[in-house]
Amino acid sequence: MTDVQDKWGLTSGLPLADADVEITTFEFGFNANIGAGLVCANIGFTITDNDELVDQSFTVGDGWEIGGKGASISGKKKINNQTNWGRLVQSMISACGGPEGIQSTLPDADYREAAGWIGTRWHLDTVDVEVYNPSNKTTKTASKIIATSFIGKGDASTNGATKPAAKKSGKPALIDTDPALFAELLAIAETHADHEDFVGAVLERADVESNPVAVGAVMSTKAGSVWAAKA
Repeated sequence: MTDVQDKWGLTSGLPLADADVEITTFEFGFNANIGAGLVCANIGFTITDNDELVDQSFTVGDGWEIGGKGASISGKKKINNQTNWGRLVQSMISACGGPEGIQSTLPDADYREAAGWIGTRWHLDTVDVEVYNPSNKTTKTASKIIATSFIGKGDASTNGATKPAAKKSGKPALIDTDPALFAELLAIAETHADHEDFVGAVLERADVESNPVAVGAVMSTKAGSVWAAKA
């Protein structure tokens, strides 16, 4: 990072923003908190600074089928770069210098297969994009995860075998540090059927975006998060 970027650069505050990570787990599957029947690339990123595992699901788009118990997807010839997985892949391609660059750097990688990504290390950040919701015909700005540079390959690269999950963060949960805020966010979560919509509704609140613990509780769908506490 240049001196100017270091002085003036801002962050979205998301757990994977401006982070060096290694992909330690990867399988194609579903995430009920995103939407029933939506195929996702479910990836476990281990942040190299603190060995914290952050699970993230990236929607793949329509027309894909899961094969090999999550090892691959098939159906369409090419993935849409406007889907979350397509956008991340496009950024990885760019980070490696284009299609020929990523093919030379990661000859075993294929966005239709999970195995070739295990053990790859990246610097991640976020970018703001306009997202259209066809259900209510509205457009909103949302922060999406992208790769800005390729770092190398780590110990998790084992010819496609997924590595056991890294240790979970031992950070305090929001329900312990600010139970009143947790309860308020939970009440809002109860009014949303989609996790992404809930995130969009509360992430820019001053009491959330200034609080890393609150950001984590909002972004996550795992045990201890606001979304997981929904009835």
